[in-house]
Amino acid sequence: MDSFTGHRWEESGGFRAAARRSPHDERDTPADDCATAFLSAVDEALWVLLDAQRAPACAFAGAARRHEHIRQLRRLLDRLHELLSQWQKAPP
Repeated sequence: MDSFTGHRWEESGGFRAAARRSPHDERDTPADDCATAFLSAVDEALWVLLDAQRAPACAFAGAARRHEHIRQLRRLLDRLHELLSQWQKAPP
């Protein structure tokens, strides 16, 4: 069960089905394609992690280097936040 949407990801067809359902706008540019590919890759990576975490052996609680992983995740989140800030500042 996905904690964000409340449904099983597998039942919805997963990432690839969601990408197929995503409408393509005739105004899309290569930049739109790039942004869509990037966002899709991040989304898929999060789903892979969530699926893996369902196995007790892969659950974060079992990690020996939790603090290192948390530091790495914070670094990635900072980078994503900076990217979001740049995107928000871009002229329409």
